[in-house]
Amino acid sequence: MKEITFSEMHPLVNCLYIVLMLIFTMITMNPVLVLPLMVLGYIYLVWIKGFRVSLTLLILAIPVFIFACIIIPLFSHNGITPLFYINDMPFTLETVLFGLMAGAVLMTVIIWFQVGQVYIDNEKFLYLVGRLLPTIALILSLSLRMIPLFVHRYREISDGQKGLGRDKSNMGFLNKCRFEAKKISILIGWSLENSVKTGISMESRGYGAKRRTSFHLFRFRRSDASALISMILLSIYPLILLVRGKFKVNFFPQIEMTSFTAERLAALIMIIVTSLIPAIVTVIEKIRNR
Repeated sequence: MKEITFSEMHPLVNCLYIVLMLIFTMITMNPVLVLPLMVLGYIYLVWIKGFRVSLTLLILAIPVFIFACIIIPLFSHNGITPLFYINDMPFTLETVLFGLMAGAVLMTVIIWFQVGQVYIDNEKFLYLVGRLLPTIALILSLSLRMIPLFVHRYREISDGQKGLGRDKSNMGFLNKCRFEAKKISILIGWSLENSVKTGISMESRGYGAKRRTSFHLFRFRRSDASALISMILLSIYPLILLVRGKFKVNFFPQIEMTSFTAERLAALIMIIVTSLIPAIVTVIEKIRNR
């Protein structure tokens, strides 16, 4: 029996999972909720993309936190706990903590978007949106594909130039600029030629016809239904508490957090279990295949 990973499940399951993680992250700035989601999202990123890619994202996160902790207090002087003064302007503890949490929310959103790129590829995106908004879905899919394709072609052009013995390390500044302009010109010409071929291919395959069908290999299995129902049931209660402001945090004029009661603990456990759905699916499939 073939082992079905979470990324191979139905697009509705993958889409609902990423949407729930983003909602739980962005709906509040409570550190009790944001920090566990950031840690779990980073663990998933290491699991599915490898340590090297995840380390690059972690290195990029450091400037974001530094920027949030320094820039926000320079422009916002709210708060009743001044740490020091710059030109008679207070640098308060509340703005520093607000900047930290804003940076944490931003990085958590970026991490879950990176995870979503693995779980929801172009084919799944077209399946989810193509029937409702076919033109917009096609444009978004082509746009998302264009950036990595440009990078890949630029590297191929650079490797080809090196193979011809043209290395810019021995060039002057003006020659380097001309060399880069030449590579960009090759890249643009290559991309335009490929776009013409894509348009001819789409026309020959009947794109634009009024009655056209779409082909996909996605099947809604029992495991998909179980995962979908589990996520919906686990997320209803936490979403109700979040909408009612049970996880609300006020940073100004002073930090005020809602007390951590049994209902909030239960909601937090449900959110963590929901975020662990991919790992749970993997464990269940390994047990079944044994």
